[in-house]
Amino acid sequence: MHPTISLLKRLYSVTAKMSSNADKRVFIACFPKSASTFLRNVVAEISGYATEEVSVATSNDEQDIYLPALIDVAFTPTSSRMHMRAKQSNVEIMQNCGLKPIVLVRNLFDVTISLRDHCRNVQILCLSDIGPSYNDASEKEQCDMVIDLILPWYFSFFASWQRVRQENSLETLPISYEQMMSDKISTFRNVCNFYNIEASDEKIQQAITAVEGDKKRSNFNVGKVGRGKKELTDEQIERIIKMAGYFKDIDFSSIGI
Repeated sequence: MHPTISLLKRLYSVTAKMSSNADKRVFIACFPKSASTFLRNVVAEISGYATEEVSVATSNDEQDIYLPALIDVAFTPTSSRMHMRAKQSNVEIMQNCGLKPIVLVRNLFDVTISLRDHCRNVQILCLSDIGPSYNDASEKEQCDMVIDLILPWYFSFFASWQRVRQENSLETLPISYEQMMSDKISTFRNVCNFYNIEASDEKIQQAITAVEGDKKRSNFNVGKVGRGKKELTDEQIERIIKMAGYFKDIDFSSIGI
């Protein structure tokens, strides 16, 4: 281990022991375009936690935990979310710092269409290097770009967190977009139980209503379940399914495959 990382881990450990809020950490590892902003902000509304990010990268790229940012918020209860794979370095930090994540995913066919639309305004991950030619492409070509350049990251994200569950490396709470949208009260009750946050169903509903009423805090777009398979071609659907086939020991049924 690099000595600087070792020092930062020890520093976090010391500050966490001094803080009465060290265990008040809601941490969401998420697919982009999975309503993670909504989830983070509703939890913050319920709990009163601050919405602070602890990543080393921008929101349009892959993110990793940044130990100095964790140290900065050691005395502050936080609700955070990151587009973060379960890399060994991230898992080790979470183990050492006592973090337990929600893992938020979404149907991959619906994600493809949501990304196609989103990237017309803000390009993310590998598409950020495509530039203005993306908007000159047809909708089919845009979907092809998303499938070829971005979805491999989604498969890696999902597989990495599945392996964490298989190996019991961390305590995690899996949530799907579809689950959250179909039964918000139950989903947020489970989140509160997972993090030992006391909240009545009435308080949870009030928080949901407050965030849904604020477009910036909800960050909702179309979000229609089942949109992907209606708009993708049969050939595009088969290509996505073929990608999943490379992961022989991973069950992708929770993201629609």
